[in-house]
Amino acid sequence: MLVLQSKQVNAFLLLMVCCCALAIGYMCAQVAGYLLQPTSGSTTETGRSDNRSEVSTVDTGMIIKGNIFVPAERGDEMEVAVEAEPTPIVENRNSNLKLLGTIEGGDNPLALIEVDGKVMIFGLDDSIPGSGELHTIQRNEVVILLADGSRNRLTIEKNELASATQAPSSLTGDGIRDLGNNRWSVSRDEVEQARSNINRLLKSARMEPNIVNGKTEGFVVKMIRPRSLLARLGIRRDDTVTRVNGVELNSPEKALQIFQQLREAKRLSVDLKRGNQNLTFDYEVN
Repeated sequence: MLVLQSKQVNAFLLLMVCCCALAIGYMCAQVAGYLLQPTSGSTTETGRSDNRSEVSTVDTGMIIKGNIFVPAERGDEMEVAVEAEPTPIVENRNSNLKLLGTIEGGDNPLALIEVDGKVMIFGLDDSIPGSGELHTIQRNEVVILLADGSRNRLTIEKNELASATQAPSSLTGDGIRDLGNNRWSVSRDEVEQARSNINRLLKSARMEPNIVNGKTEGFVVKMIRPRSLLARLGIRRDDTVTRVNGVELNSPEKALQIFQQLREAKRLSVDLKRGNQNLTFDYEVN
C-alpha cells in the first residue's frame, strides 16, 4: 500500500516537473520575443533615416521651378530683366549741319538749323535732309535720331554763345538810321551781322503767341533788351506783331521767317498793333 502510494507520488512529481518545464519554456519564449521585438524609438529613427535619404534625393530644380518665395515667378524658366544700354550720343557728327538757335519749352519747340548753308526751321520729329529725325530740342542744343539708331547732338558754337551774352550796347552800331514816319534805313553790314548770329537775335527778345478764340493772331513781345537790334528797329514791349512782308504770323514757324528774310530781303515791312493803333514799319536795306 505504501509502495503504491510512493509510486503515485513519484508520478505526480514527474508530471509537475514536466508542467513546470513547459511553463518555464513558454515564459522564456515570451520574454525572448519581447526582447527581440523592435522598439518604437528604433522604428522612428529608422523612419527618420529613410526620410533623410528621401530628402537628399529631391530634385532642387523642382524647388526653383515652384519658387515658393515668389509665386509670381513660378514657371519652367525665370525671365531675367536686362536693361538695354543707352545709345551713345555723338557730338556734331554731321559737318553740314549748324545749330543757330532754339525756342524750347511749350508745346511746339523749334530749332533753327543751317543745312548745307541754307537756314531752315524744324520742329520735333521733323526730318532733317541728309541726317535724321529731330528727337529733342533743349536750350542751345538739339539731338537728332539717325537711321542706324545712334544719336547726334548739335550745340550752338561757343563763340556765338559768348557774343549773345555781350553787353546790349555792343549788339548794334550806327548801321540803323531812323528816317521818321515809321521808316528805317539798315546797313547791309548790320543785316549780315544779325544773319551770322541768329542765336543772339533770338536771345534779344521773347515773343509769345497772341491767342484769340483759340487761334494764333500774331505774337506779343514780352521781353526785349534795350539797344538790341529789334529795339533799334522800333519794336517795343507789348507790341503785337501780326504780319511780316504781308505774311500773317499764325504759327511759330512763320514767326521765324523774319530771320530768314533778313538774308535776302532789301525791303522789309512789319505790321503790328500797339495799344489801339495798327502800325506798319518799313525797313530799307542798303
